Amino acid sequence: VALDADTGRELWRHEVTGQGNPSQRGVAFWPGDGTNPPRIIYTQGARMVALVASTGKMDPGFGKEGIVDLVVPYNSPPTVFKDKLLVGANVPEQPAKGAAGNTRAYSAKTGEKLYMERTHSQRHRASPVYADGKIYLTARDGHVTVVKASRTFEIVANNEIGEAVSASPAFSNGRIYLRSYDHLFAIGK
Repeated sequence: VALDADTGRELWRHEVTGQGNPSQRGVAFWPGDGTNPPRIIYTQGARMVALVASTGKMDPGFGKEGIVDLVVPYNSPPTVFKDKLLVGANVPEQPAKGAAGNTRAYSAKTGEKLYMERTHSQRHRASPVYADGKIYLTARDGHVTVVKASRTFEIVANNEIGEAVSASPAFSNGRIYLRSYDHLFAIGK
């Protein structure tokens, strides 16, 4: 449902169809590029769906009539970086094809898969996070892979927290905050 921010009036409503529940962790917004309209993007099982932000209609310019088949489910909204959409993989918790730890990038313009790369052997419950020109990918076992934010895949660093993590990192005042099941880590100056 899209609402007018001033009045609360409903602007449009989108009915989710197809197999699988939509992510309950929110949606992503891509502002468009002058050729393609702004989009609301969400995941639904092994599908990534793009809606035209002004109408709530499926965007036929994205994937196949507004849908990209992810093959491996992902239960969070994609992380938007410029014209890229980044997603992880929800295996082995959910029945799916593919290995845990594979990070995928798609074109926000077309839905085309740009890359799928192995970052770690464990599943990623946390959403990828962009900060300071890098993408941070946190695996369930506390392994954090840092990737250069670009159209190509390049690992900058691998770090071990040493505890299980399922929350996305947060960044503030030059510090990275990671919450494990038992501790809150503050890394930085």
